[in-house]
Order: sequence, then structure tokens, then C-alpha cells
Amino acid sequence: MKCEACSACFHQSCAEIVQRSGTPCDAKTKKLPVDLAPSPQPVKEWSNKHVIEWMAVVNMCNYVESFKRQKVDGQTLVSLTDDGLLKLGMEDDFHRQSMMICIDELCGREQLEGSAIGESMECTSDETEHELYEHTFNTVQRCHKCNKYLFGIIRQGLQCKVCGLSIHRQCKQGKVPACGESQLSGRWPQSSNKEPLFGIDLESHCRSSKDGAVPDVLRVCIDEIERRVGAGEAEWGAFYRTPVPTKSMVELKNALEKAGDVMSVSLSDYKPQVIGGIIKKYLRELENSLIPTEYYDRFIAAAKEDADASNKTIISLVNELPGDHNSMLRYLMTHFFTITSDKNLKAGSHSRLLQVFCHIILRPSWENIMNLTYNIQYHLKILDYVFTHAVNENKDSSARPVSADESLEKCKWFWGDISKEEVHDQLNGTPDGTFLVRRATTHATKGDYTLTLRKGSKNRLIKIYHKNGRYGFSEPYEFASVQKLVEHFTYHSLAEYNAELNCTLDYPVVTPSESDMHVVDDCKTLDELLATHLEYQDKTLSLETLVAKHLKISSDIQMLYQAHESFKELVKVFEEQLTLHRNNSKKAQAHEQSKLQQNSIVLETRLKDITRSQNHLEVSIKQKTSDNRQVVAQMNDVKPEIKALSKKADSLRSILVSRGHDRKHIDDYLESRQKPDIDYDGQSEYSSSINNAYVQGSFTSSSYPMSIVEPTKLIPHKDQSNWYREGVNRTLAREFLRGKPEGTFLIRPRDEEGSYALSIVDAKGQDVHCIISRGPDGYGFADPFKIHEHLMDLVLHYRETSLAEHNPSLNCRLLYPAYLPQES
Repeated sequence: MKCEACSACFHQSCAEIVQRSGTPCDAKTKKLPVDLAPSPQPVKEWSNKHVIEWMAVVNMCNYVESFKRQKVDGQTLVSLTDDGLLKLGMEDDFHRQSMMICIDELCGREQLEGSAIGESMECTSDETEHELYEHTFNTVQRCHKCNKYLFGIIRQGLQCKVCGLSIHRQCKQGKVPACGESQLSGRWPQSSNKEPLFGIDLESHCRSSKDGAVPDVLRVCIDEIERRVGAGEAEWGAFYRTPVPTKSMVELKNALEKAGDVMSVSLSDYKPQVIGGIIKKYLRELENSLIPTEYYDRFIAAAKEDADASNKTIISLVNELPGDHNSMLRYLMTHFFTITSDKNLKAGSHSRLLQVFCHIILRPSWENIMNLTYNIQYHLKILDYVFTHAVNENKDSSARPVSADESLEKCKWFWGDISKEEVHDQLNGTPDGTFLVRRATTHATKGDYTLTLRKGSKNRLIKIYHKNGRYGFSEPYEFASVQKLVEHFTYHSLAEYNAELNCTLDYPVVTPSESDMHVVDDCKTLDELLATHLEYQDKTLSLETLVAKHLKISSDIQMLYQAHESFKELVKVFEEQLTLHRNNSKKAQAHEQSKLQQNSIVLETRLKDITRSQNHLEVSIKQKTSDNRQVVAQMNDVKPEIKALSKKADSLRSILVSRGHDRKHIDDYLESRQKPDIDYDGQSEYSSSINNAYVQGSFTSSSYPMSIVEPTKLIPHKDQSNWYREGVNRTLAREFLRGKPEGTFLIRPRDEEGSYALSIVDAKGQDVHCIISRGPDGYGFADPFKIHEHLMDLVLHYRETSLAEHNPSLNCRLLYPAYLPQES
């Protein structure tokens, strides 16, 4: 359906949704030059223009130019096969499969034999129940609502971060399947990665990157490309113009996402096109494009102006871009210039490179995606202006040729002709990763330098050789300057040069002139360190209070459960007495009936009072348990804050040490400004012990000082072999526990990785089995009690604390390890 006022086009079902939602019509903005036939037109009668528009709608824009060049019309489209797509330049198996799905859907043909996943799921929930975000699937995927395929090769639809529900954008309207992993079991590709590198906003990655400016995943890939191009191993086309199979790219993507430190991933074994493909994939899947979609119309309008006005307006718009988008765009253009500036390359290399990225860096919003098919020439014009401007900026900043030494003089870590003895004085007592660079004794004849690095409390001297205008530690010399070498090893471990030097260049020792300039900065850094230190103290004191509160409530719960057990026994006694009275009343003489009846009334009254008290007690237990859960949740909230503050303080302290300040003086300064100790109900004498244990995530009864814990030799629980063995299943566990006293326990592995089971004898002499699973902060039975770093910590904790806080019917502790050797 088409709106006569604004030319907006909709599926018939989508038009109904738009009408119900009351979306306003903007008759003044006719964004799409849509040329619609007055009546439905068979696909075979489509022109090439219609095919191109359809490709934009089904998210296959990557191949628009190829289909334009080959003038693919409707007749050709419906007859395309896998081989035909291959001839059109679609070399990736997944892309051809996705295209055939789109064509089959368009023609109403049966799709992919054997690929069905069953009927559509029952839809009972609103989309607000899910955490939906745009997602790129690397395999064909069906919609969990309508059971039709998601179309395209990037950002095909929406996925729930919680349960993995995958649906079309339009299918989120109305009811959707309920949120829950069990609902979707076997229906979607499970992903265990909780912090993806792809498909999120650029600002988040820039802030969390090692240098706070360029996302680490881009930095490591671009550094590798520039290294290989600089060393003559490959030209830029091998990285960005050579097709790459989706499978190979997914392998590298997974390796980057699984690595704790992206910068530590070695790319030397990956083919050039795979590394270049990762850069394109990262930029293509950004939550908002590098030139944000909200600027798209203004950039296109500027590109349609005459040359002078267009250039000026485009550069002005670039300067308006958000900070991270602006700096990343300039960084990328500088990269393009670096890899295409070789005189031996053919003229116009940068233009061919810009053609690769023209629809990646700049794209319209999803609602206006068809604009992309009409504006490719403007995309190229915009990027060409931006590229030229970035190149001119670089030339202006280095108009006068300077020698290597002259440029090094500006580097804060370059110390010129300093002696070895002075170097040792500067690096003594500094942390690993502290470094400086000086001229080597062979500098006058060969242009060499020396890097001195602090590693393992020793100063390591590393020669930087110079040959044919390039620098390095060993041949082949890969770096165009010493600065490039230092920048590279700021993000990459020196282990790639020497396996023993597993660290990066983290803390430059600044020259005296630079240090003078840092006097004010040092004061600010010290003030920030003090503020961080005081906040750290506040948080740790808060944690101590919460720990004390947790211990008090746990003790109260234990006493309440004991009282509850007593009431249960008392109720049994009174009920037995009442039953006895009733039986005796039937046999009693007439003159005895009155007395027995009075006794029964007294017993019933007391039983009601006891039952009432028992009910009150159960309410108190529930309230205390709820309070305890809240306290544990608060502790879990405070713990990462303390870790973050500790890490920040360490970083600030290292900065001051690298600038020549003595670490002991810094610590003495902080100590002199500490807040006075506060006694929390007599907890101060062991607060440090408790706090340290909780910060490390391993708080147990063993965290207390020895004065309030039994000696180790009296605690068999501390020997894991007494309660844990591999290869024990539920049947064997029952055999081990048969006839054992209450509190006898063992822990056994489960089939699910990282999951265990506790088997324990309860008060009735029966074996009970509880699942132990691991959360973000440790092991436990249920949230928010998954706080024990090791199984040992959990065992020692529940040796002192009743399991009733998780299961009221299981009021016992882990008292007797099942495999404990029996004394003869």
C-alpha cells in the first residue's frame, strides 16, 4: 500500500499497524523517488530498477552495484540459481543461500528442504517483556513468531538478549512468544558471550578501549594491516577487495570475542581478507553507522550542491559529528591514506578503496534503506571530500621534513644521550612496563636506539636497530619510525619479540622538561587519588556493616528455625494428648466426663496459642530471609564498586610513580589522611579480614581470624577429598549416604559443565539432592547467594549456616563429609 500524500509504502499488514499506532504522515517530505505501477506487476516484468529497490528492502545492498552492472531484471532474477549468483560475484555460501531464500519467498517457492524448525510458536506476551536489539546472524534464521526466514546478510532482525528470541522487525508488533530459554530450546544458535564486540554503539567501545579513543578490535586489525603493507607482504586490495567466506570471518570474530584482551590476539596466521573482513563487519554492524544515520539527509543534500559549496558544507558536517564518530572517521581516513600512498600503486587506489566502504561508513536509517540504491554516487563524493581533507590535514601538520631525532625530541619518553647509570636511577623501584628510550652508542654511525624496560624488578635493555629507514628489534625491520614501534608495543605484548617479556609499554618515564609541565597535573592526579582512596574507605566500611548485618540475620534465622522445630514437636505432643483424651472420653464413666472435657478445652486453647505463635514465627522467618537476601544483594553491588575503586587507585598511583614520585611517600600521604576507624558492634578487630575476603569474592567462615575459628586440623571439610569425588552419580551417592546421620554430605559433578550437586542426609534420614551452579560472582544454590569463589568456600559457609535459607524443609548444615576416613 502507498500513501498518496508522502509516497510512503507499506505491506498491507504493516499499513494496518501504522494506522493503529497513529504514526503521523509527513506530506512535505517525499524521501523516496518511488515509481509504482498503478496495479500489481509480475516479478518477471520488473526492470533492473525494481530489482535494485527490492534488494535494498531485503537487506542485500552489498551486491546492488553488481546487479546494476549486469542489468539483472525480473526475468533474470526469478531464474537465478546458486551457480548464477556465483557468476554475479556472490562467492560467499551464506550470502548465496540468503539470496536464494529471498528469491524463493518473492516467487512463492518452497524453501530449503529439511530446514523447517516446526510450527510458529504460541504468542502470549508483549514485546516489552524482551530485551530486543538489532542483530546480525551468520547463518540462516527463522522468525520465532511467523516461522518465515529473516532476510538479508546483516542486521536481519531483532534478537532478545535474555532468551535469544529472533523475529522480524515488523513481527514485534502485537503479541510475541514468551521470554524464556526453555521456550526456545533448540530453535536458535546459543551464544554464551555476554560482552559482544560487534553490533553495539561506538561510544561504549571507544571509552572501554586501551587508549580511550580507538576500539581495540579495530586497532589490532588496522595495526596488522599497516604492518603487512609496510613490510611489502601484501597490498591493500588483498585485505579489502578480496571476498572472504563468512565461516572464516566468524572464526576470527569468535577468537576476538573470547579473548580477555583483544590486543593480545595474534593475527599473523590469518589471511589478509579475513582481517579486512572483520573491519568491514565491525563497521557495518555498529548500532549507528560511523557517519550517524541522523546526519544522512544533510550529507546527501550537501553532496548535491556545486563543488565548492559542497566541499565546505561536508567538512563542516564532519566537524559537527559526535566526538567518537568524528575521531574514528579521521582515523580511518588516515589509515586509508597510509595503505594507498605507495608511489608504486596505481593511480586512484584510494578511490577504489572508498568504493568498498561507501555504503558501510554512510547509510540511511532502516526505514529509508531504499535511499541507498539512489545515492551511491553521492556516498562516493562525500567520502572523497572527507579523505582529501584528512590527507591535507596530515600534510599541513608535517609540512617541513624533520629528522628522526627531531621528531623524537617531542616524545615524552625519549631521553637523548642519557647514560646507563642515569637510566637505572630513573627506573629503580618502578612497576613492570615502565620504559624510556635513549640513543644507542651506535646511533652516530647507524641511527640505532635503546629501549630500557622494567620487567621482573630488573632493567631490560633492548636494541632498536635502524636500516633503510625502518626500525625494529630484529629483521625484518617493520616500523617506519621509533614512535610507531613504541605505539605498537603499547598495545601488543613484547612477547612476540621475546617470550620472557610478556608485558606492554605501559608507563613512560617522562623527561625533566616534561615533568615540569606535569607539576599541576600531578597535583590533580594526587587529589583524584586521595578522593578515590577515601571513597574506597567509605565503601569498605559500608561492606563491613553489611557483612556484620548478614552474620547477625543468619544467626537469627538459625535460632528461629530451631524454635520452629521446637514448636513442631510441641504441637505433636499436644495433638497426641488431645487424641488420648478423646479416646479415654469414650471409655470414661459419667462422673469422669466433665473433668476430661475441661482438660480437653485447656489443651485445645494452648494448642491454638502454640499454633498462633508458630505462624508468627514462620512470618518472622520469611521476613528475616527476605532481609538477608537484600543484604547479600547489597553486598554483591558494593563488591564490584570496591574492586573498581581499587583498580583506579592503583592506576593513579602508577601514573605518579612513573613521573618520579616515591611510592612510599604516596602511601604515607594517603595513610595520614585516612578517616578514623569506626567500630561496628565490635567488628573492627577483624574487619580487614572480612573485607579482604569479600572483595576477593571468597567470604566464608574461614575468613575470620583464628581466634574465632577452629584450628585447621579440626576441620575435615578443608580436605576436598573428604567430600568430593569424580564419577559419582545419584545412585552411588545414595549408597554412600544410606544409614548415615543427619548432615552427612557429599558433592558430585553433573553432566552440565560448571555445575555440581549436593547430596545430604536430612532430619528424616532421607537423602536430598540440590543443584550447585556458578554465577558471575561464584558458586551457590540460587541468586543472590552465588557468591562463593570455590566449592570449598561454599562447603565451609554451610558448615556454619543452615540450608533452610534456601529450602525451609531442609534445616540442616554440612556437618559430616561422607568420605571422611573412619577412626579405628
